[in-house]
Amino acid sequence: MYTHTSQTRRNITLFSAGAVAALLLTGLGISNVMATTVTLTWDPGQSTSGGTNGSGNWNSSGAYWYNGTTNQAWANGDAAVFGTGTGGSGTYTVTVGSSGYSPSSLTTTNSGNTYTLTGGAITTSGSLILNGNLSLQNITLTDTNTNNNASIGSGSSAMSQASGSTLVVGSGAQLDTIDIAAGVSATGTIDVNSGGYLGGNNTSSAAARIQIGFGPNASGSAFNVNGGTVKLTGNNAVAWLSDAPSTATAAATGTFTLGANGTGGTVDIGGFNTAGGSLGQTGTLNVDSGTLTTTYVSSNAAGATTVLNVNGGVITATNTASVTANAGGTTIVNLNGGTLSVHAITESGSTTAPTGTTTVNFNGGILQEYNASVGIVANAGGSTSLYTPTNLNVMTGGAVIDTNGFSPVIYNPLLTGTSAGTPDGGLIVENSDPARGSVSVNSDGSLSSPGGMLTITGVNTYTGPTVINTNSALQLEDHPASNPNGGASGVATIADTNSLDIKSGGAFVVVPDGPGTTINVGGLNMNSGILDLGFDGGSFQSLLVGSTAAISGTNTILLAALATTAVPNGTYTLIADAAGGLTGTFEFANGSTTGTLTVGNNTYIGTLNNSATAETLTVSAVPEPATLGLLALSSLGLLLLRRRRDIGRIV
Repeated sequence: MYTHTSQTRRNITLFSAGAVAALLLTGLGISNVMATTVTLTWDPGQSTSGGTNGSGNWNSSGAYWYNGTTNQAWANGDAAVFGTGTGGSGTYTVTVGSSGYSPSSLTTTNSGNTYTLTGGAITTSGSLILNGNLSLQNITLTDTNTNNNASIGSGSSAMSQASGSTLVVGSGAQLDTIDIAAGVSATGTIDVNSGGYLGGNNTSSAAARIQIGFGPNASGSAFNVNGGTVKLTGNNAVAWLSDAPSTATAAATGTFTLGANGTGGTVDIGGFNTAGGSLGQTGTLNVDSGTLTTTYVSSNAAGATTVLNVNGGVITATNTASVTANAGGTTIVNLNGGTLSVHAITESGSTTAPTGTTTVNFNGGILQEYNASVGIVANAGGSTSLYTPTNLNVMTGGAVIDTNGFSPVIYNPLLTGTSAGTPDGGLIVENSDPARGSVSVNSDGSLSSPGGMLTITGVNTYTGPTVINTNSALQLEDHPASNPNGGASGVATIADTNSLDIKSGGAFVVVPDGPGTTINVGGLNMNSGILDLGFDGGSFQSLLVGSTAAISGTNTILLAALATTAVPNGTYTLIADAAGGLTGTFEFANGSTTGTLTVGNNTYIGTLNNSATAETLTVSAVPEPATLGLLALSSLGLLLLRRRRDIGRIV
């Protein structure tokens, strides 16, 4: 009887004599049977009747494998199966010999079992099919197949095996693969724990991918990085948060989570998609701690919904459309903590109407500009196939925008996202990289803003405080209907219940929108900050404070105007305090309430009028030009009226 052992594979010689014959020459004799792949079932109990569950040593000498007829030693190239046979469900450890082995495929069965592989390296060119649990500890498992080679919770090609299987890549373990699925027509879970590594560099023509929740009965599948590392690079490297074949009868859901419970971890994947279809696939990406780098997060097609929950850690998305919703898709971003660093957040559509829907809920997390762009929430450069999201909701945690030394623009207003009677958290503008760019006042009194300035447009309805931190600037600017970035047109305002807090070195800029635009704020706290109230067509802009205006330190007020604009004689309100709580007195740099100043080609005498309810400036022309005026707030601030050298708005 032919017995298949590792010794039966030493030499193969092919002969031809009218018909092709294959003769296997061995030290035991001659057989007319060619070497074929055999399924070997782990049988440490050597039952010789179908395998047993148990721990043991995977080596080349022990007859611990059942080949369907009898027990034999391991033979490289055969298929390895764990979990079939007697011995009951349990947790077992198999120590792989230091020389390592190469099964054609590796399969676990029986979801009640957990097999831990440790020791020498394993290399397979076929499939890793887990219907029982598998834990890798201090071992390297390499799968060289490039197409659907690793399926967690699916099983055979029929994809109908038992659900609930888990793959754990644990401490010291490395799983090298470029195509792995958690949940294919069944629920599966992958955990990459502290010290574990999963990934690979794809050099084949097939796409490198992670699939989570594929097909019917796969809902609830999960990929969890708990302190480990996942890095998938090369051709079209992508994580599908959920997907559905054409035969699916129910929508699948998949979840990718990084750093739950503060475990951290590192993830580097080309992109995150959720597939669409009539079933309405939903994929969720949770970043709780750790670092995730990708090019984009997207709902890939009609019917798809992608939910991005940033609860902690840092996620960096580097594509021009970093977070987007494709036509018919929905993408929801919940900024609950951590940092989301993007080039731009967009949605599909023209500049007149969106076809995808992207919603951003600001709730205490930081939205950071990753690189210089037209807008941080915009269509990423005037593209005709992208649109500025309109659902920008400020929740109780507030919106925190980090310019990162750039000058990003939000081309739609920030809206309150809380119910009536519940205040939202307002807006905080900060600049984490002032060395790259920050605002300052030039010697001629104009505002220099090479970076660090956030511009918001439209009628902003968030009700919480507006805080402008050191080295940062917030600019209110009108949004014309013809703007190529899309979005609602209108005069830029913030809700009149907001308080305005300008920190030391921070700046609040009002771009003129015609004569005498008034910005209403609930309160004013200005401590060595910059307030830029532009002049346009007959009047300066003014700030109307509903309650106390507290001004301290040395503050700068810029009254910028177009270089050729003449200022009519008259009295202009700069700051008004309806509650009568305006503190401090204002004066020119010469220590007087009267000074000489120049705007455009005209010279004026300016007189400051101080009271508890308003700070006004009376302007009257003088016959001869004088030197440029410099105004100051005695111990409380500095008032500048300057001719803007660059004609037009601040950029």
